[in-house]
Amino acid sequence: MTSQADQTQEAHLLSFVIASADMRYVEVNKREVYLRQDPELGLIVRGEMADCGPACYVDLNQVLLEHALSCEGCKDHVIAIETAEHFGRRFASALVSALDSEATDAEPADRLAAVYDCLLRSMVVPFERQRDDQSLRYVLPFSPLHQAAEGRALNLGLPMARWTFVTLCETIAKTLAPEWELLHPVYRAAERPIQTIELVASG
Repeated sequence: MTSQADQTQEAHLLSFVIASADMRYVEVNKREVYLRQDPELGLIVRGEMADCGPACYVDLNQVLLEHALSCEGCKDHVIAIETAEHFGRRFASALVSALDSEATDAEPADRLAAVYDCLLRSMVVPFERQRDDQSLRYVLPFSPLHQAAEGRALNLGLPMARWTFVTLCETIAKTLAPEWELLHPVYRAAERPIQTIELVASG
């Protein structure tokens, strides 16, 4: 049987300017973000650059970290949070639109799982998924964002990238299943490594 994910077409999701991470804001290039069919992983989100090819492909971890480092004015905490949330909502909306266009008759748990599975595959992290009609839970052996940033200049963007990821998770849930509650990750825990995504049906 062919799944909805197998039928989903590749799509351009969004783009943003990559800037230098030094004290001055200097535009370097533009990161284009696509939904792509990977021969090994299946549908994933991948960052690319025009006219560059595979040498410039990056996974979702680096997309989130690059966006954080490219934010002009984000040394201000309020601006950083507002920017992270705006980007996370845009990202989630584009991803849901691309993945869920023909799945409106599916059960909420199936629709949610299709998008969160894609999200985690795109972060190149193994995961255990536990689900039934009233709950959905993912357990990760490590935090992919932390591993991607460890020992690199990208580490400076980690707090903002985590916040963006929480917004991504929250917006996906609110869009696909507003009657469900996202238990993890949540904003109050966004300063810690994220290794769990958990949702339950309310009521």
